Formats: sequence, C-alpha cells, structure tokens
Amino acid sequence: MTPTKIVALETFFCPLPDFSSLPVEVSLEAYSRSAPEDIPGRIVDASIIIVTTLRLARAVLARDVCPHLQLIVVMASGTNNIDIEACKERNIQVKNCPGANTDAVAQHALALFLACRRKLVRLHHATLGTNGESANGKGAKSPWEAEGTLMSRLLDRHGKAPVGLGDEVVGIIGFGRVGKTISDMCSALGMTVLVSARKNEPASGGHDNRHDFDHVLRNSTVVMVCLPLESSTFNSISGPEFQLMRPDAVLVNVSRGGVVNEKDLLTALDQGAIYGAATDVFSEEPAGFSNALLAGKSHESVNLIVSPHLAWLTQPTITRLQHMALANIRAWLLGGDVGNFSRIV
Repeated sequence: MTPTKIVALETFFCPLPDFSSLPVEVSLEAYSRSAPEDIPGRIVDASIIIVTTLRLARAVLARDVCPHLQLIVVMASGTNNIDIEACKERNIQVKNCPGANTDAVAQHALALFLACRRKLVRLHHATLGTNGESANGKGAKSPWEAEGTLMSRLLDRHGKAPVGLGDEVVGIIGFGRVGKTISDMCSALGMTVLVSARKNEPASGGHDNRHDFDHVLRNSTVVMVCLPLESSTFNSISGPEFQLMRPDAVLVNVSRGGVVNEKDLLTALDQGAIYGAATDVFSEEPAGFSNALLAGKSHESVNLIVSPHLAWLTQPTITRLQHMALANIRAWLLGGDVGNFSRIV
C-alpha cells in the first residue's frame, strides 16, 4: 500500500509532532519555509498539507495543482489564510487547532495593556536616554538626571496620572475562548468587565450579560478586541468607533489586523481621541514600514505598543499544537472526528 503523503510547508513556526503512532504508513516531506511560487511543486502529490500562516489561495488548491489533496491541517487557531470555499467545492477538509494558544494570547493581551497604560516603552527609552533624549558625549546627563524626574512621560495630555486596575473598565469585543480567559483574568485583578454584543446586533443579556456594542465602547477604559477576521468583522473598529471611545481608553488588538482600521487608529492616536493602543496583529504580515502603524516616526509621538504577532508563542502552546495536529490527522485517517480539537470544512 502506498504511504499517505504529508507535506509540511512551514515548520519554522512549530516543530512537527512524531507521526510514528499514526494508524497507517505515511511519508513526510517537510520544509522550513515555502515561498508562494514553491507551493505548487511541493504539494502536487500531497494527500495532507500542514501550514500555519501560509496563504493557500484558490489557484493553489485547484485539482490540476494538487489532485490528491484531501486534508489541510492548520497548526494555528485561525483559518483565514485558507480559501475555505475552494476547499468546500473539492471536499477538502480543513482542521485547525482552536484553543491551543488561548492562555498565551490572553496573557499577552494583558501585558500589552499594562505596557500601554503605564507607557513602559517610553519610560524605558527615557531612562536609558535613547530616542535622542540625551546629549552625546562624555559627562552628558541622562534625561532623568537633567530633569530630576521623568513623571511627565507617564502623565496624559491633561497632566493626569494613570488610574489603578480597580478603576479600569474592560470592554471585551469577541467573547470566544480568548475573550472569556481575558475576562476571568481581569475580574481576578479587580477590573470591571463589560462583554460586548456583536456590532449592529442587539445585546442578548443571558448568562454573560452582554451589552450593546456602542455602550461598551463609550464606557470602557480598555477595549480588548478578540474577534476572528470575517467579512462581518472587517473594520469593526474604525473612525466612528474611535469617536465613541473615551479619551482615557486603551485599545488592545490580539485578533487579526483587518478587524481594526490601522489608518483610523493612527488618526485617533494623533488627535488624542484615545489614550493609547497596543496591537500584536497587522493588516498585512509580515508588516513593513509601509504599514500605517510602522511608517516613519509617527509611532514615537503617540502611545503605541506593537509586537510581531507572537502573542501565541509559549511552550505549552507549541505542545498543544503538536498534540492537536496529530489528533486531527489520526482522526481523519480513521474516518472520524476529534470533537473540539478541530474545525471541519
């Protein structure tokens, strides 16, 4: 019997699991990275493809490109990099790893918020005298020495100091696994939590006491965005939403870049419509200096914290991704499913 061929296209994100326990013989072809032009030649004989963020568009998924393809395993929670409709048309199953990164992303979201609220990056540079804040040369004083205190770096535009956690109101936009974990963490820290209904949908009440979308934006000092990127969530936070938010509000985005309009976010920061923002995700990734949030030196004049889509990265996340990817492949080979471990398309 011919071994089932597995092709892993980007193993540099996460080491592959050990496939020796699978119920059938498989052959593995693994690549650390794959450029778009490499994909067709590498998947031509594949029955199973493993990716993380690599885009698999309709053209790549055509029958004449990968005639044997039956399963795509995404070693991540999101599947917006896969043309799902093309997979449905060919009856190609797509299985992801939901929940593998929940704790890590929630913890990173809280870290981003605290770094933004306390302006840690700005204080770091001011203390070191970087970003042009100190004169060069022997004997030059640091900004701290020269001024006696750097407290002005931590005050807002009106000269007010930050509030404590007990006075923070956290609005959660997107109440899936990550949103619920953030809610639990913030509640444990004494913060008030408001859970938002979806945009343009009425509040449902119920066990999680959801509030109207606009109400949450108007009343939150922290807005945590945890939505999947879909046609209905694209630009969920843009100019009109920033106008609703409080001037002391911090926006944190750990969902996908397209959920927040980046140009409108930068405008809101420049105009002081909100206190600050922190994001782990960008509209195009890897993000370059053409991105609105990274272009020029605008980020140095506003309270903006950025990280390169690594909120997911912890050792427990990697272990879960390996376990769930292996379970997804085993279940497919046996003709079954693994319940909450996978999303079947």
